[in-house]
Amino acid sequence: MKKTALALAIALSSIALVGCGSSSSGGGSPTTSSTASSTASSTTSSSADSSSSAAVVNEYAFSVEGDSTVSYTGQTARHVMIEDIKSMIGSMTKGAETGITDRLMTLYQNPSNSQDGEAILLKTGDFTLDQTVYSDISAGKNLQGKIAGGYIADGTPSGETGTLIGEFVGSGMPAGTLPSTYVEAMFTELGALAAASSDVMVSVAGEPQAVTAPYISAQGVDYQQLVQKFLLMAVGFSQGVNDYLKPSRDFANELGKAEGKEDKPYSTAEHHFDEGFGYFGAIPTYSSYTDAEISTASYIDEDASGSINLKNEYNFGQSINCAKRDKGTASNANPTDFTGDISAALYAGRTIVAEATAAGSLSAEQEDQLRTQIKQVALTWEMCIAATVVHYINDVKSDIAKFDGTDYVDVAHFTDLAKHWSEMKGFALGLQFSPYSPLRTEMGTFADITYGSNTATLEDVLTWMGVAPVLADATDADKESYVEALDSARAVLQAAYDFDADNVANW
Repeated sequence: MKKTALALAIALSSIALVGCGSSSSGGGSPTTSSTASSTASSTTSSSADSSSSAAVVNEYAFSVEGDSTVSYTGQTARHVMIEDIKSMIGSMTKGAETGITDRLMTLYQNPSNSQDGEAILLKTGDFTLDQTVYSDISAGKNLQGKIAGGYIADGTPSGETGTLIGEFVGSGMPAGTLPSTYVEAMFTELGALAAASSDVMVSVAGEPQAVTAPYISAQGVDYQQLVQKFLLMAVGFSQGVNDYLKPSRDFANELGKAEGKEDKPYSTAEHHFDEGFGYFGAIPTYSSYTDAEISTASYIDEDASGSINLKNEYNFGQSINCAKRDKGTASNANPTDFTGDISAALYAGRTIVAEATAAGSLSAEQEDQLRTQIKQVALTWEMCIAATVVHYINDVKSDIAKFDGTDYVDVAHFTDLAKHWSEMKGFALGLQFSPYSPLRTEMGTFADITYGSNTATLEDVLTWMGVAPVLADATDADKESYVEALDSARAVLQAAYDFDADNVANW
């Protein structure tokens, strides 16, 4: 992460009104997302409706007269739910987990808020958690109600029905399938795998060996990874860029307070921007850390308390992937700086919203600046995802290259292939959820991406990846054809996002 990117973005934005504190790597106390005030380096305006200002920019923290105006606990709760669905799947035991489908659906739906008092499963090494049940973060939250395209309840479309761009493609399910239906189908498949009377078997040195992980199918699909990655995209990414930071979001008319929230210190516009930030998943002091530090562990005990506050000491989702991809290009001639670019844009955009809230209006110039920063957020976020898809394409190709005829090197070779393919496909499916995507035209249809002398769309890329990877017992012709298809998929992504060739090779 380059701190110069932050300084440049702030200077270009011509903005001064913001509450922001200083924090060094591994030390200091971060601002809690919903309750803390700005630090001593900030000064407060005399107006009750204005935001404070600061000279140091390394924390996503905004306040009015000492009261934080930042709030995104609902997004944090959903991130934790996604992590816990992954944990629940990972702890499956064949035969003993025949109720896994119902358990997953219950957490996914949180019917009648029944899961609010349930224990959080997420682990943080030797550290305890400041929050132990979901309602300690935010009550009444679920994933089903926020998934792209909504869901069908008693024959009636419900939830986020307007957030699907065109038709959901690439899952291998019938045309017209919603992302929610795809998730439920995967939960059902996990139940079938848990109830199966025998293990999946693979050939190692000519002998059948058992695959003990019950969430991996004989077709080479790791449902633990596929479910988690897809939910990060269909809920987190979709909500971030096609709801709270969507192109049609009318921030100019959201500078007041929503009905029922008159006692809150933030405007509707500020809250919506924060919710977009929350779905990205970064801690408030994200820009204070190096890519290596962010990549090493999701959690950072900033206040040295011996426990982790999930509201401000845990990086979720793509905030980690961005750092991993930056780290992977650090020694190249043209390294990426996804973490710095998105931090700068998030901070600059939120500062514009804070300034407009204080003034009670958003000027035309400010709106142009805000749209520029939001587009930078959305595109950088998506580029982190696309680069991660490239990373897993490389991994899958490496796994296929290790095939020993129709054998695997060992069982771990098969499970690695399943894991890498499922991460690749789960993230790639989510690239269709952004209205800002270079993979789409201005009309919202999939764009023809030129790569070499060919053209293809995202739908082609998803088709080439298939609904499962090629396996060791496939014919040599099928293996060769599948690798060529992955090469084409990678070339399309490289062209669409203008990725450097060395970076694509090294991810």
